[in-house]
Amino acid sequence: MGDLRIIEDRSTLLLLGPRFSAAEHVQLLDLPQGLPCVLVEVLGESTTVVEAHGMHDAVRAFRGSGVLLVGLVGSWKLMLEGEVNQGLKQIEDASGNAAAVMVPGSSVDPKALTTSMDANVGLFTKKVIGSRQEAQKEDVCYKKVSMRPWKWPELCPEGFISNGEGQCYTEGIEGRDCWNLCDKMTGACPDFCGYGKACCMKDNPNQAYECTNATGYVHIDGSPHAPHEYHQCVNLGAVLPEGEDCWAHCNGQAGPCGACGADGLCTRVGTARVGAGALLEVGDSARAADDEAGANAASTALAGRPYYGEAFRASGAGSHGTNGKYKVAGYLHGHPRYVRTDAGGWRAWYNSKKKIWILSWRFLGIHAYYYVSKEQTPTLPEKGWVPVRGQYPVPEITITRTVWEYTGTAQKPFQGGEYKCFTVETTTTTSNAPTAAPSTPSPSTWTLLEKSHSDLFPWSPWWCFWCAWGENYDEKGVVPARCPDWPEPYHKKLADGKCYDDCPENTKMFTLLEIGNIKSYGCRDMCGDPYPIDSALACGKDIGRLAVALVEAQAAITVGLTNLQELLGSSNLTATAEAIKTMAGAVVKPWCPKMTAIENSSTA
Repeated sequence: MGDLRIIEDRSTLLLLGPRFSAAEHVQLLDLPQGLPCVLVEVLGESTTVVEAHGMHDAVRAFRGSGVLLVGLVGSWKLMLEGEVNQGLKQIEDASGNAAAVMVPGSSVDPKALTTSMDANVGLFTKKVIGSRQEAQKEDVCYKKVSMRPWKWPELCPEGFISNGEGQCYTEGIEGRDCWNLCDKMTGACPDFCGYGKACCMKDNPNQAYECTNATGYVHIDGSPHAPHEYHQCVNLGAVLPEGEDCWAHCNGQAGPCGACGADGLCTRVGTARVGAGALLEVGDSARAADDEAGANAASTALAGRPYYGEAFRASGAGSHGTNGKYKVAGYLHGHPRYVRTDAGGWRAWYNSKKKIWILSWRFLGIHAYYYVSKEQTPTLPEKGWVPVRGQYPVPEITITRTVWEYTGTAQKPFQGGEYKCFTVETTTTTSNAPTAAPSTPSPSTWTLLEKSHSDLFPWSPWWCFWCAWGENYDEKGVVPARCPDWPEPYHKKLADGKCYDDCPENTKMFTLLEIGNIKSYGCRDMCGDPYPIDSALACGKDIGRLAVALVEAQAAITVGLTNLQELLGSSNLTATAEAIKTMAGAVVKPWCPKMTAIENSSTA
């Protein structure tokens, strides 16, 4: 009993056992022969001795200390299991019971007594939990986790090319998915499919007229997709009967149109502005250089797509501000609207109320008409210009790019008229056999199409989040690529379709993340000497300590999610509650060192 010291400062009792080491403190809650049992036994013996000598005050002190100690041990168990509020309440109850034993019949407020004991109880709690965690750090370590090395499969059958995402597409155009590369529209697509071809889906009634009775569909061996499930580059099908209005069949745009045939244009009757050059100009755009002008030109070649780009040049005008380069900036009632590219404010447009073409300068919403033309052409006329505010001579208009009227609907432009198919007689010999586009679009072609897509739809503002719906599209008509054979690296193909390399030595593969069909795999340490006991997250030297450490780590996370500020504000055991914050240390364990794996290790 000489080792036991009772420290009294008024109503505060703190029991310390100097003969117990930190390791024995860890056993405090683990074994029946632990510290609390020893202390209670010593208190019991002391109570018997002092009672025999008639030391009644000491008897009450020893008995009260025993009551307090039992309450503390119970509260520690609750706290380490995450039940912080219940633990604090048990300390309050034990303090009140201890006070009733020590000072029977006293009018001392138990809560006030508990508050006065709070600092020392909190210190005792912190020492016990802290020494327990320090000892656990030597017995438990966390497994290191790393992502398992992977890459997409790249090995393709002969005649196929990897797309870099685990799939292979054909080297040729036949059977290739053309939907994305034809700007998600059916019909003639010279940019990708080539001359005399269209992007169509077999047996699909809702597509361009020229896809009717189209031929040349193929099924790619090894592909899960049949021709009726995706769009392919095929031979042009039906051509509109002679004399039939072509506007509604050409996606609401004049110019090159698959429904008019490979060499056909849909033009307004009576408009003398087409020739071999118009068609050849369109065909050349598919091979244009990868620059801004080329990207703009490409949009003309895409049937049913409006053109935005340089269109004409004005020169020689008496009012010099009119002179310069102009581009198409939009369409007004189906007729192109032009703006000057090298100076602000100047524009050319068709006024549907006055039925005239106007070259004007706009400032603060007010148009100043400089030159007008009464020519009723669907696009900017080259003649008929007269000055209004402008000075003589009138501007000379030089068309630098053929532009076609566009509405994108069955509604014709404001000027109206009949639109019929017109076959262009080219000066060069054109074979009836389609000449395919390059088997694999070059980077410049890809860039051309990507730039065109943004130029084609300038009306899609940043706030139009739905305008991007459907942008993600998985290419069809492909076959799966395969991984290398063992023993080459990345030889293992798993359920997510990726090729994985072996995990490093003394580690084991596991599923790191699984959400629906999405899986991610990692490599985790295997337990071994000197931590042979295995669990999912940690390794330990002793199965009992490892189990307790994992339970306490989970409890610490639970406590961490508790609003401690509210807890501290509602309890009169503030110092004790503050000590509970040290439980966060239960989560902090060292990473396991490099170990030699033991295959038949025990499991917690």
